[in-house]
Amino acid sequence: MLLITPARSEKVRVLDVKPGHRITDKGESDRQLFRQLTLAQPSAPTKKIQQLSEIERPFRSAQKLVQSPTPSPQAAPEVLEVTQVSPQGDLIAMQQVVDIAQKRYPDLKPHRITIPEQPERVYTVMMTSSKDEYTDVYINPYNGEVTGSRPWKQSLYGWLIEAHVHLFAGDIGMQVVGVCGGILLLLGVTGLILWNGWRSLKHGFKIRWNSPKQLVNYDLHKVGGIVSVVLLSLIAFTGTMMVFWTPVETALYQITNTQPAPEPKSTVVAGVAPMEIDALLEKAQATLPNAKFFKIFPAKKPEDAFRIWMEFPQ
Repeated sequence: MLLITPARSEKVRVLDVKPGHRITDKGESDRQLFRQLTLAQPSAPTKKIQQLSEIERPFRSAQKLVQSPTPSPQAAPEVLEVTQVSPQGDLIAMQQVVDIAQKRYPDLKPHRITIPEQPERVYTVMMTSSKDEYTDVYINPYNGEVTGSRPWKQSLYGWLIEAHVHLFAGDIGMQVVGVCGGILLLLGVTGLILWNGWRSLKHGFKIRWNSPKQLVNYDLHKVGGIVSVVLLSLIAFTGTMMVFWTPVETALYQITNTQPAPEPKSTVVAGVAPMEIDALLEKAQATLPNAKFFKIFPAKKPEDAFRIWMEFPQ
């Protein structure tokens, strides 16, 4: 449908027009309704020219040409987040939850299932692509209805992670964050060494307010630095370790002369189908009967282990 608006308060006509047609108004009056517009080639066939309606509405904007796209009937709901439902009886099986999300996004793989803590909340199944792009799928825990989905980067938490960890620049931004953390750690250590309060704590924490501005600024930097150096160094150290975890972990094992614990693996048995998620959850619940499920991480490869996060009541 095409909506053509005039430049001032006039009538608006909503028309369906064939591709390539030109709408021309040859009137020379100040109240001319339309100016010359050439319609763009639409992506789908259009109907014959048919006047649908005429409405009266003031407009202050300039001429606009708006074409409403026809939504694909197979497209999954995007940026639609319905996370609260009405309890309707028993919960559906966890394997069914994963199967529903997999059917909705057949090209993605399940990465994580978040268990709702309240009965009116929905399951959140995070699906991942081969490029490590994530999409949250919300599923009604009682009837299996998909109540919505949202690309993870478009959520508030995802946006904050992208800003804080990746600087909106992917792996390169993450490396930059790691380097900056290392520089901050170096500044903290060198500043701690250069602090002039080691001989006299009173002199180290003194701010000479009546001195010239340069000395006041120096004292503020000196006192503020020594007060915050522990916290800033801790933040810089842990953040740098998170970015460069593999080389840091290797270095720590070499320094302590220890070996890392082997990663848990699954033994693939020929001709035997993998256990369903609900059977694995029963085993986990029997191991920790007083704990409740929090998050589930399905195995991405046949030899990978199935991970379950459980929490104890406080």
